Amino acid sequence: MTTVKRRDRRFLKWRVTNPETGDVQDLTSSTVKLLVREQYSEEDVVGYAMEIDGDPTLGIVKYWYDGTIPPGTYDIEVEVTSPAGTIITSPSEGYNTLLVEPDLG
Repeated sequence: MTTVKRRDRRFLKWRVTNPETGDVQDLTSSTVKLLVREQYSEEDVVGYAMEIDGDPTLGIVKYWYDGTIPPGTYDIEVEVTSPAGTIITSPSEGYNTLLVEPDLG
């Protein structure tokens, strides 16, 4: 689970693994986006731009959290599109969780 406060401004990072092997996914020349949906909701999934962090062979992606996602609990996935057009999601089973907490003031 990743937790942020509503007014936080920082990078959130995840490591992407290959769904077939469990190894770190090489992200060379790939595009990535963060898919977000409020937990237990039938609402549409929202996609946010992400970046590959540093060496793409290390499989680390980052999203600049700027406070635009309102407080709540969200299911999240990282969607990777390879140069060949193949799409994988990480995690390959279930979802990661993003908890956005309200600020005290």
